[in-house]
Amino acid sequence: CSFLWEHWRVFVIFIFWPAKFMKMIQGRATLMFPGLTGTNRSDTLIELLCGILVYGVIGQLVILCFLHDKIWLSIGWWIGVLTAVLSAYHMWWGLDRALDLGEKDAVKSITFYNMLRYAVIVVIMGVVMVTEIGNPLAAVFGVFGLKAGAYMQPFIHKRKRR
Repeated sequence: CSFLWEHWRVFVIFIFWPAKFMKMIQGRATLMFPGLTGTNRSDTLIELLCGILVYGVIGQLVILCFLHDKIWLSIGWWIGVLTAVLSAYHMWWGLDRALDLGEKDAVKSITFYNMLRYAVIVVIMGVVMVTEIGNPLAAVFGVFGLKAGAYMQPFIHKRKRR
């Protein structure tokens, strides 16, 4: 578990000073995802991304400590987690655009973006399966980080406000 040893300060900051951790993540997220302007919607996105990354780190620790074939599983895992992060950003982007449209156009726009996102996820999983670059099951569980991040977001929001 050398990752923990090298990055222990980040974990300590996340646990004991969540507001400082969120500021640190917001600065990096703004660089990674241009267009985040500090609105409540983008704060929710950043909290969701933090939840996905926490899920990713916990899953990586499980892979490193308890499972065999660590490299293949880890590559699949992080492909899935990265897919979840990109899906969360795309969801935020699509919803943000749809809020500026009328009701009928917004429904069409959201439906189109959802179908596009699901198609890209299926293509990514297909590429992982065909190329065998990583474990496809680990990639699927990594994509579940989007759901785990959504469940963690209220808890991260509460810790951030303390």
